[in-house]
Amino acid sequence: MIEGVLNQFNRGEIDSAAFARQDVERIRRSAKTISNAFPQSLGALFRRQGIEDIGAMSVSGARLHEFIYSLDETALLEFGDEELKIWLSGDTVLTRSTVTTSVTNGDFASGITSWTNASGSGSVATGSGGKAILTGADTTDAVIWQTLTTETGVENALRVVVEEGPVRLKLGTSGAQSDDIVNTLLQPGTYSLAFTPDANVTITLVNSNTYRTLIDSIEIEASGDVVLPTSVPVESVDELQIQANAGKLFCFWSGTPFVIERRGERSWGVREFRYTGGPFDIINLDEGLTLSASALSGNTTLAASKAHFKDPESVGTLRKLVSSGQDVSASVAAEDNGTDSIRVTGTGDSRRFNYTILGSWSATVTLQRSVDDATWTDVDSWTANRISNYKDSDDGAIYYYRLHVKSGDYTSGTVVLTMSYDGGAIEGICRIVSVNSSTSANVQVLQNFGSTEATKDWYQTQWGDGAGYPNACAFYESRLVVAGNDGTWGSVTDSFESFDRSLSGASASIFKTIGFGPVSSVSWLATASRMGIGVATDIIPLRSSSFGEALTQDNANLRPGPGIGAKDIRPVRLFDSLFFVHMSGRKVYRANYDGATDGFIVQDMMTYHPDCCSAGIVEMAVSSEPEPRKWVVLEDGTMMVRLFDQAEDVSAWSQLSIDGADIKRVATLPAASEDRVFFVVDINGSERLCRLGLMSEKKTRPVDLYKAYSGAQTTLTGLSHLDGEDIEVWDANGKIGDYTVSSGSVTLGESVDDPVAGLPITALYESGRIIRYSEKPSYAERKRIKRASIHMADFWHPGITVGRSTSKLQALPSYSNGAPITTSAFVEELDVPIEAFNGEYSTNSQIVIQMTGPATIYSISYELDDIQASNS
Repeated sequence: MIEGVLNQFNRGEIDSAAFARQDVERIRRSAKTISNAFPQSLGALFRRQGIEDIGAMSVSGARLHEFIYSLDETALLEFGDEELKIWLSGDTVLTRSTVTTSVTNGDFASGITSWTNASGSGSVATGSGGKAILTGADTTDAVIWQTLTTETGVENALRVVVEEGPVRLKLGTSGAQSDDIVNTLLQPGTYSLAFTPDANVTITLVNSNTYRTLIDSIEIEASGDVVLPTSVPVESVDELQIQANAGKLFCFWSGTPFVIERRGERSWGVREFRYTGGPFDIINLDEGLTLSASALSGNTTLAASKAHFKDPESVGTLRKLVSSGQDVSASVAAEDNGTDSIRVTGTGDSRRFNYTILGSWSATVTLQRSVDDATWTDVDSWTANRISNYKDSDDGAIYYYRLHVKSGDYTSGTVVLTMSYDGGAIEGICRIVSVNSSTSANVQVLQNFGSTEATKDWYQTQWGDGAGYPNACAFYESRLVVAGNDGTWGSVTDSFESFDRSLSGASASIFKTIGFGPVSSVSWLATASRMGIGVATDIIPLRSSSFGEALTQDNANLRPGPGIGAKDIRPVRLFDSLFFVHMSGRKVYRANYDGATDGFIVQDMMTYHPDCCSAGIVEMAVSSEPEPRKWVVLEDGTMMVRLFDQAEDVSAWSQLSIDGADIKRVATLPAASEDRVFFVVDINGSERLCRLGLMSEKKTRPVDLYKAYSGAQTTLTGLSHLDGEDIEVWDANGKIGDYTVSSGSVTLGESVDDPVAGLPITALYESGRIIRYSEKPSYAERKRIKRASIHMADFWHPGITVGRSTSKLQALPSYSNGAPITTSAFVEELDVPIEAFNGEYSTNSQIVIQMTGPATIYSISYELDDIQASNS
């Protein structure tokens, strides 16, 4: 007779074939099955807590993504069919209530009537086609405002739709231009902005740019769920790769990238990704093509000498035109304003430039010179209109010149200033806002052009125009790094929408071609000490020349990785490890950066359980408190959960499933004591957002898709998501009974205090083959479990059955050490002896425990009858 004990359930379940390796201590402690029970790092095993039903998802196939602004402010973002909903704290959808406040002519159907036009001289505010059109001048703003009769003391919300921008929005309680509530810049997009006023509120809209802003509408938001538009159809939501920085989430996929903005705990927006300064391709990509602008600034038309523009692929992309010669101009109606500079070089007459000073004005105009385009000295000044030219005598010097009205030198009127120089060049940049034809496009001039003459020296961006966009993104060393389309780009340092490579110094944008592997679509970007680029055939490190050196264009390089390919499923990071799905979609690997080799080392996380994810992996998430766990959703509607503690050498797989329902998605949010784990569950064809109960709720929330009630109840309603399902009802003392939901409710036979109703949970523990281990193999010897003792806590006696197989289960005994065991309430802690397993001698001796009620198992002690031992 041999005594043994099972008390390390943190080895998890492994593949049956692995049990032949009884020489490996980990295997001898492992289980054949752990289903709907969670191992703990200290060694115990508990039947998992229930899963709470929160509410319906917007559409089948919708995806969740975590947003973490602070530990006290988190949200789940629900991506549906070209729309976004926000679940605050993961369990309360963002909604608006009805208020009496309204904006008059907020849809601009009658132009800008009901709005006061307070635009400065030269600026224009008008309305046309159901839009407000604001165009600033060089030195003044286009401004309109309206004071609302506001319902105070309650939350109001503005729905703002900007078609072209940006526009500055001010909300205040002191009239026009007041901003004690909001002062913010809105890029093209849709915004839902909440505010709670204590007085009437004035809306002020301002455009300071010389190119126009188009505001489609600004209205009080209707009551109901807040739904913001996106460009992503539901069938493409799995393509989204999202990276958060403070209150912004940068979203990349196979389509046009966009940005989600948190503008307050209850204020959100979705806008265009407004990349600037590039990234530009090689100069004059089509050598036979010239481009010309109709004006140097503002909104204008760009003309191509042959077919060039594509609709809609070119919309939103940039063009850079290099002029032959330099022209600058400005209309000045305020002090400390003037023209951009021109750069003068050469000798003799090649240094001569022309200038004009025209208009009706009272001011002093000064010609200024600089050697660095930053610090200026006065050359000459005038107080009347003038058309002339200027040439200095400093042959070979490089000077910058500008016409400027200095502070204190402006009185009234508008002075029109121009400078023209035949030498040098100016690089002007514009964004295409619409395409008229293959040879004509409407543009916003972001950086003034130097000439309206046609030029063969031009650049277009590497993205868009039919070439697509990078599909993956991540943050690394204060840069937004994006990849796809055979390349990797790093933004300007701390300027995540600027990809300007013309800047000097280490902060300039980075571009590297990925020269190996299938890289037209990158599986993912992620960081584990170094940046990793996951592609179908490898994990490629993006690295500087030496470890610890900041990444720049000059030292950035890509090198082959370990040769393990990655599927396009978002990886998860835990501590310094990166966990990703193998290209097969059926295995999980861990990647760690190794300083010695300056590359990634990968490890198979399924060595002892190679087929546990053979159904195919859908997505993963990770939680760190109270214990680190990875949550892996499978295509068959079940999950694999892996307890992970690298310091304690704990690695334990277990299964999770819901009776009669399929798990579709998983997401996690941090919390002070225990991370929250959320699922999307398909029950009866309806996809529901659900939350895993806390560990402290193992007894009080022991059913799935549950609804919890407060106070005494005789009829339970609100169960329409479980119509037709057989459910259980529990209270604080244990199980009340079994019921079938009809028309969303069940009627109890008695009044029950604080009941919980939901689907039953069946947990199963099957040990591996129990043998005696010695140098002499006993794996194939016949044996049987004679008796056992199970040390349990917080268990429901009627819900525990034990046996030698799943088909040979028996109820727990009613007595322990001669004392009766309560069956009408939870047992706090007890050693329960099992005197007989009614088993026969077998080579496959097991201990099987099935739990249909709460239970925590600390250990199983057993006595084994071994035929060979008895006969020796």
